[in-house]
Amino acid sequence: MFCEYYKSGKRQADLMEVLYRWLDTPFRHHCAVLNQGVDCIRFVAKVLEETGVKKAINIPDYPRDWHMHTSDSLLVVGLVQRLPCFNVWALNRMESPMNGDIILYQSGKAVSHAGIYFDEKVYQSLYPTGVLFKMFQDQSWFPKRKFCFRIIKKVE
Repeated sequence: MFCEYYKSGKRQADLMEVLYRWLDTPFRHHCAVLNQGVDCIRFVAKVLEETGVKKAINIPDYPRDWHMHTSDSLLVVGLVQRLPCFNVWALNRMESPMNGDIILYQSGKAVSHAGIYFDEKVYQSLYPTGVLFKMFQDQSWFPKRKFCFRIIKKVE
């Protein structure tokens, strides 16, 4: 099963290529440079840009520990405002993610961590290691999952 934007074989291959290319890029807050450093939300943004969802995704600056001081849904609101997507789990919490879905996790007081689902794995940039994948069912992350956003179409 593929999310709407990534349903073609070519787009699936492109997504997998981009995810693999970013593997082992170190974690670096406020950065999005391949092999130099990237944080979790900028990793997601770069993957979406490189696979043609949107030309540029502007992410405002934020303190590294913002999620420890507020329960505001900044990441959720920012995602919905910038991308044509919907929350799959608002409709059916049990539905499995599709390749290309954006998974958001609770960390601290807020939903503040993002990754991209592909073939039972979630590709993400984690402090301090950087870009890697974890199995979707990984017991350290699975209980923290809160949202699954699916891209509907390319943004012009």
